[in-house]
This record gives sequence, C-alpha cells and structure tokens, in this order.
Amino acid sequence: MKKVLVVFLAICMFLSSPCYVYAKTPVKIKSITAEFPEAGKVSIAVNQKRTLFVKVRPENAEEKLVWKSSDSDIVKVSKSGVIQGVKQGKAEIICKAKSNKDIFVSYKVTVKKRKKSDYYSKKNMKIVKSDSVKYSYKRLCKDLKSLKAEYPYLMEYKSLGKTYDKRNIYEVIIGNKNAKRHITIQASMHAREYINSLLVMRQLESLCANYYTGRYKGKYYSELLDKTCLHIIPMVNPDGIEISINGPKGIKNKTLKNNIIKMCKKYGKGKKRFYTRWKANARGVDLNRNYKEGWYRKKYKAVKKPTNAMYKGKSPESEKETKIMIKQFKSVKPKVVISYHSVGSIIYTNFGQSYSLNKKNQSLYKAVKVLTHYKRASCDKYKFRAEPTYGGFVGHTNKTNTLTIETGRKEAPVKKKQFKRIWKENKYVLPAVMNWTIENK
Repeated sequence: MKKVLVVFLAICMFLSSPCYVYAKTPVKIKSITAEFPEAGKVSIAVNQKRTLFVKVRPENAEEKLVWKSSDSDIVKVSKSGVIQGVKQGKAEIICKAKSNKDIFVSYKVTVKKRKKSDYYSKKNMKIVKSDSVKYSYKRLCKDLKSLKAEYPYLMEYKSLGKTYDKRNIYEVIIGNKNAKRHITIQASMHAREYINSLLVMRQLESLCANYYTGRYKGKYYSELLDKTCLHIIPMVNPDGIEISINGPKGIKNKTLKNNIIKMCKKYGKGKKRFYTRWKANARGVDLNRNYKEGWYRKKYKAVKKPTNAMYKGKSPESEKETKIMIKQFKSVKPKVVISYHSVGSIIYTNFGQSYSLNKKNQSLYKAVKVLTHYKRASCDKYKFRAEPTYGGFVGHTNKTNTLTIETGRKEAPVKKKQFKRIWKENKYVLPAVMNWTIENK
C-alpha cells in the first residue's frame, strides 16, 4: 500500500511541475565552395543547361541556399543551381547563404552561340606528345602532373595501388562525380600494347583542351561531362611495359629481375624479342587471363609456368594488378567499360551478358564503329548461342555494357607510323561513349 502511495505522489509531482520546450537553433552555413564545375569562369551555349554543384560547411547545415543571376535575359538559374543560356552575352551567377550575404560563391558565365558540327582542335594539345609510341611509366607520370597543372579544375588523378615493382596504377577522373553515369576506360593490361596508354592520354588531353569548344553530335564536351564521369586507367601494367620497352633493366627489384632473365633463357633463348613481346606483369602472369571469369576454361591450361605471355597464374585473381582493377570496378560500378587492347582493328562485344544487355552492347558497338570502322571480331558475331569471349577484365564485367577495342595492325608493339591512323579512328570514341551512355539510360 505504501509503494502505491509513493508512486501516486510521484506522478502528481511530475504533472504539477512546469514543462519547458526548447526551440532547436538551425545550423547555419559558414562557408560555400564550388564543387563542380570549376569556380570562376563558366562557358555555355544558348539553351544549354548545366548544374552548378557547391559544397557547404558544416555538412549538416540546414540553412537554404539562394541562387541569383545578374541578368536573367542572358542566363537564368533555378532554385537548385541549374543554369540555362538564354542568349549570347555575359552574366554573373551568385550562390549565397540565406542569412548572410557575405557567405557566397560566384560564377562568371559566358553564353555563346551553339555550333552543331563535330569539332576538336589540336591547337592546345601540347602535353601528351606522339613523337614516340614507346609510352613509358616515366612519361605517364610526367604527363599526368603537367595535365593536372594545366587543368586543375577539370581533372584529378590518384593511385589505386602499387605493383610488385612499386609503381603506381593511376586512375584519372574527369567529369561530374555527382553524375549517375560512370564510365571506366582501361588500357595496357598487356605490356606490349603500350600504344594504347598514349592513345587514352591523348584522348584525355583532347577532352581537357576542348572542354568548352569540343563537340560531338552537336553536344559540347562540357555538356557530356556534366552528365557523366570518366574513370581512365591509362596504364594497368606499368611493370610489364618497362620490360617490353627496356628489358629486365627496367625492373628495380633484384628477385623479379633475375626471374625475368631466367624466363628469357628458358623460353626465349635469351633473345631480345622475348622481352619486346612481353604481355605479362613482372611476375610473368598474363593479367587478362588472371580474372576468375574464364580462368577455369580448358584453353587457358596450355601455359603452366610464368613467362612473357599466356600464363594465367597459380589461382584466379592472384595478382596485385588484378585485385586493384576488381576493387576499382566494385567501387565505381560503371555503366560502361571500355578496354583498349592491340591488335587487329576489331571490336569484341559479347562477354556472356544477358540477352537484353547484349542487345544494348550491339548498339554501343555501332556508336563506336561509325568512328573507327573496326569490324566486330569474327568469333564474336551477334549469335546468342555462339560461345562468348568470357576471359579478361571485361569478362569480369559481364553485367555491364562493355567493349574491347583492338587498335593497330599486324603485331604488338604497334609501330609508330600507325599512330596517326589510330588517333584519327579513336579521337571521338570517348565523347561517343559518353553520348551513348546518356541516351541509353
């Protein structure tokens, strides 16, 4: 009875005590910075739309942003930061915190007349030079550094990890990281195919140098890159490339170097051509055969020991380079994957995808064939009962639209005299793939 009385008195005291309601103070914005595209000057065409992405601090700020155009007759802006060119001229777009006009970021926008023909210019492409097709790891590092210095707001690059001989496998990112459509482009998984590293680096510089003026099917490169994000891995196998270009002296690690020399004596009779024709990584594993998809196929069992080509490794996905590529793919989850190889001037399209996905693949192939004029690989014709090409990195991506583009003729390494033609065939491939990805949601 006493316990009941105590509880009753406690309830009465609680009900009779005053109740205070505390109003939550909204977290205000302390700073605004441009995230995409670059802050400062922006160029668009009449009727072109671009979304301006900004970053606020602190990230949990609840305050609203206010967007304003200095002249809505030239360029107008929505409440969410979408600008649209109305007519030729210049105007300023300001994004500011609602409660404090001194916290803002501004863009000076130039609206130009739209031009519809395909266009790119070599005028400002002065960094990635094609005077030699022996595109080494040293040249790659130098060019990446120079491109970043020249176009700091357009591109960035980072290391995805290191090889067995301590070289970085770089990923270049260009475009809108907030976009829903991501595309992976990789080159030189096979060492002797280093001409493709030069090719994709030239493609990268072309996108940067022609960012506002370059056009594909009437769409400016800036428009295409607003709606997509490219992840370019220009040199998957830098160790192997050093061997193909410089022989064993290109390898720093003594154990790796000695093993490479032993392989040459055993399988290549000590001849230089054994090194020149090197496809594998520094451990003698053919990376494109090291992926789980295709690893168990009988035709991959022929080579049983590490050598310059065709050896698939002791187990699937055993190599550092393979693991790095798989991790990148899982992280990015690209809508499209383009793999550059050599040779043959052909395109592989069928990698075990579903019927509907493979049908889309044929559409992607046609978009690229118009430019390159490369035929579909003879073993890969659009017959769903035919055996698909499961091997390699693209086999790993069999739930993604993907193409393997084989550049050059005769044999790899591809000779310098072929690069002019290869560039002509492939200079619009990345804009074409971006355009296709946008149109095929």
